[in-house]
Amino acid sequence: MNFSLLRKSKETIFFVVDLLMVLLVIINLLWIIFEWHFGFKIAQDFFIRFTPSFYDFYNEELHKNFLKYDVWFVVVFIVELIIRWAVAIKRKTYHKWFFYPFVHWYEVLGCIPLGTFRFLRLFRVISMIYRLQKLGVIDLQNTWALQLFKKYYEVLVEEVSDRVVVNVLENVQDEIKHGSPITDRMISEVVHPHKKVLVEWMSHRVRRVTAQNYAAHKDEIRQYLERLVKDAVAKNNEMKQLKGIPLVGNTITSSIETAIGDITFNVINSVVEDLASDHNKEVIEEITDIAFDVVLLEEEDKDLNQIAINIAIDSIELVKEQVKIQQWKLKEEREREKKKKVNAL
Repeated sequence: MNFSLLRKSKETIFFVVDLLMVLLVIINLLWIIFEWHFGFKIAQDFFIRFTPSFYDFYNEELHKNFLKYDVWFVVVFIVELIIRWAVAIKRKTYHKWFFYPFVHWYEVLGCIPLGTFRFLRLFRVISMIYRLQKLGVIDLQNTWALQLFKKYYEVLVEEVSDRVVVNVLENVQDEIKHGSPITDRMISEVVHPHKKVLVEWMSHRVRRVTAQNYAAHKDEIRQYLERLVKDAVAKNNEMKQLKGIPLVGNTITSSIETAIGDITFNVINSVVEDLASDHNKEVIEEITDIAFDVVLLEEEDKDLNQIAINIAIDSIELVKEQVKIQQWKLKEEREREKKKKVNAL
C-alpha cells in the first residue's frame, strides 16, 4: 500500500468519512439484528435470567424507543448523502448534476429505514476499494480474489452475450426463410448507397487481376489459341481443298493457319491489355456498373432465389457455431498447457 499517494490527493477526508460511515452502518446493522432477536420471548427470558439489569435498561430506554433512535441514523445517512452530492456538483464529477444518486443508488436505497436496504450501504466498501485502486494506493490487479472475480465475470459476460447473439442470428434466419423484407432493405438501404464505391472497387479488381494473371499465362494462352486454330483449320473443308493443291497447298494452308492464329491472339491480347489499362477505367466501370445492376435485379427464378436463401442461412449457421464456441474454456486449456510446459522446464 502506498498511503503517500492518498495523502497527496484531495480524497483523504472523504476516505476518513467513508470509514466512519461504514463503521456507523455496521453499528446500525448490528443493533437492528440485535433488536430483531430481542423481540423474541426466548431472548428476553435469557436476558431476564442472566442480566436483569441490562434487560431493564435496554427494554425501557432502547427497545421501546428503537425507531426514535434509528431515525437519527437515517438522518445522518441522508445528510451525508446530500453533502457528497453537493461536493460532486461543485467538482463537476459527473456530466449532469442529477447523475450522483443514480451512480450511488446503493447509498440512496440505504437511507430507507429498513434493515434489508441498510445492508446496501456496505457497497461503499467496494467503492472505496475501487477509488484506492484508481489512485494507486493499493494494487489488486494480480491478487487471487480479483483474478477469480475477473475470470467468472468474463465467463458470465461471454455466456450471456453469446446467447443474445445466437438468438438474434436465429431471428434473422427465420426472417430470411419466411421472406422477410430484410433482404430487400439490405439491397436498397445498404448496398445501393455504396454502389459507386463497390463498382470502382470491382473494376479496379478486374483490371488488377487481369494485369497480374494475363502476363503470367500469356504464352499458355497463345499456345492454346494456336491449337484451336490448327484443329479448326484441319476440320475445315475449304482448307482441305487448298491443302490438296500440288506443291503449294501445304505452304498456303500453313500460312493461313499462322495468320489466323496471330490475328486471333493479337485481337485477344489487345482486348485484355485494354481491359487492364487505366486508360479504359471509365469503360470498365460502366460495364461493371451494368453487371452490378443485373446481379441485383429481382429474379423470377424461384430455384435461384432459394439457393441464395440457403447460402445466407448456411452462412449465418456457421457464424452461430463459431459464437457458440466457449472461448473461456479454450483460454483455460491454453493456460493449462502453458503451465505444463513451464513445469516441464
